[in-house]
Amino acid sequence: MDRMAVQNINDSDRSRQHSMVAQIFRINTSLVAVTEIPASRHPSPSAAHNLLNPTESSLTPVLKHLVHTSLSPNPKKPSTRKYRTMRLFNILAAASVANAHTIFVSLEVDGQNLGVSNGVRTPTYDGPIMDVTSQSLACNGDPNPTMSTNTVIDVKAGSTVTAIWRHTLDSGPENVMDPSHVGPTIAYLKKVDDAKTAAGPGDGWFKIQEDGYQNGVWGTSKVIQNGGKHEIKIPDCIEDGQYLLRAEMIALHGAGTYPGAQFYMECAQLNIVGGSGSASPQTHAIPGIYSVRIHPLEIKTTKKVQS
Repeated sequence: MDRMAVQNINDSDRSRQHSMVAQIFRINTSLVAVTEIPASRHPSPSAAHNLLNPTESSLTPVLKHLVHTSLSPNPKKPSTRKYRTMRLFNILAAASVANAHTIFVSLEVDGQNLGVSNGVRTPTYDGPIMDVTSQSLACNGDPNPTMSTNTVIDVKAGSTVTAIWRHTLDSGPENVMDPSHVGPTIAYLKKVDDAKTAAGPGDGWFKIQEDGYQNGVWGTSKVIQNGGKHEIKIPDCIEDGQYLLRAEMIALHGAGTYPGAQFYMECAQLNIVGGSGSASPQTHAIPGIYSVRIHPLEIKTTKKVQS
């Protein structure tokens, strides 16, 4: 994955707007594994295990520019321009609620879509989770109860699978999520004994993919423009066995207050084969990877598993 640097942003209005969108929302990824290595590079298996003991990296974090841009916390007399911009964001957020949400509905393996809700724990409602302390942050759930599935999907270690996102279970590729819902895409794995019955919440999760803000485009925007396709490479250095795959899209358009950021995620049930088992990734708990502070937005990064 390319560095998620936010550079060459010459439009000061856009910078101020992004600052207002996410000023109060703090993503604490010091608990999450990420890496500087671009997805276009494929480290050799012998090098892959070196990525699995996270240390603080120099990766420029997604949204880092927001720390350095305008709005002070709780301004007493906001300028007319700032007030109008914030008002516009609120109006746009409210207007797009009806068709804005999204669901990870199915998984593509070796180019074949396995079908809606087949091996993916989907809800019938497409609403977000907004409480970062909720148990539903792991694989979705209350207030969006998910349906069980008896399918465990066979996946080869080192291959790329594709999470398919749709506005509803019946939507097509032209209806993924409202384009105003910008933010990063992320994926995690959790090794389990039985993917059909394993609970999502708790420890054991490690990050394998992320796409934030690059060259003026958010990860969610790429998924929308690609007809709902979210590509995720499965590391070839992990152990064989059953896993939960958690695909996530985060919408930051309403994150000027808490709760405001919208977290969309579901879990697929995988049986991964052909891994070398050379890696022992550091794992973390969900919920627990995100926290909220009033000011400032602050992100720390460590390294992710990538083979």
